Amino acid sequence: MGVEKLLPILENESIEVAAVLLSKIDVARAAELLGKLPGPQARRITYAAFSNQRGHAGCG
Repeated sequence: MGVEKLLPILENESIEVAAVLLSKIDVARAAELLGKLPGPQARRITYAAFSNQRGHAGCG
């Protein structure tokens, strides 16, 4: 799915859902999407994604 289709989804989903979505796509596309979001929203999503990764460290 292209950036143009994913952007409205990210803009309308919760921060947590957006973070999970970004974690499932390649880094370049995730960075492009974050760059198109307003700064505060992009920071919250990035923080949520980072926090989620740290929360699962050592599991499994």
